Amino acid sequence: MTPQEIITDVEIEAIHAHASFGDQGKREVVNEAILKAACGLHNGYTAQMIITEHGLVVKATNSRPDLTDKGRKYLFATNRTT
Repeated sequence: MTPQEIITDVEIEAIHAHASFGDQGKREVVNEAILKAACGLHNGYTAQMIITEHGLVVKATNSRPDLTDKGRKYLFATNRTT
């Protein structure tokens, strides 16, 4: 399964709206933010809201968000070499 099968380009466009991350592509933002969330690192507010809206993370009772099943699948799909 590819990242594009989990979150389509149409969904990326709809959720990102007009958020600007400079030269970084919209899917790149999602890829980096989900990796940072999985590692327990801090995302900026906008990046965090984007991956939350995509259903990749949920706010947990602790200070860091938890990856959803969809989030884990997406993370694994972004790191496949085949």
